[in-house]
Amino acid sequence: MWLAAVLLAVWGCAGAAFAPLTRVDAKVEGFTKHYAESFFQIGENRVFSVELETSPARLRVGKNRFELIVHHAKMGDVEGARVEAVATGPSGQEVHPRIWEVEYGAYDVTGLAFDEPGAWTLDVRVWKGNLQDRVRFDLVVPPPRG
Repeated sequence: MWLAAVLLAVWGCAGAAFAPLTRVDAKVEGFTKHYAESFFQIGENRVFSVELETSPARLRVGKNRFELIVHHAKMGDVEGARVEAVATGPSGQEVHPRIWEVEYGAYDVTGLAFDEPGAWTLDVRVWKGNLQDRVRFDLVVPPPRG
């Protein structure tokens, strides 16, 4: 996890001062949630949970980069899964980010560019062996400051 924290610190600042996320390592219905401010969902099949390692205050118009943390119902990391996502914007446009595993159930998400402010949905699907699950995050991207 220290590598993920360093990468987020280096990347996440990108011209903006972001406060670090508050580490909580809480148990939510048998699944692990690491950060108080993050977006967290238990899959519709209750096989996996997915945590979007960012906060509402960090969302912005333009390029965004996050990590997804995937756990199974016994609080363990899900390594070697196939993870795909699609973001749908207020005008119906779709963005398909690249996702790859960086370490121990942590998956890097790049190429996620919110091209307009407003309500976005991020649908995430996870496959591991013959198990699969899906979560949906409702995100509100604020207008650019300026």
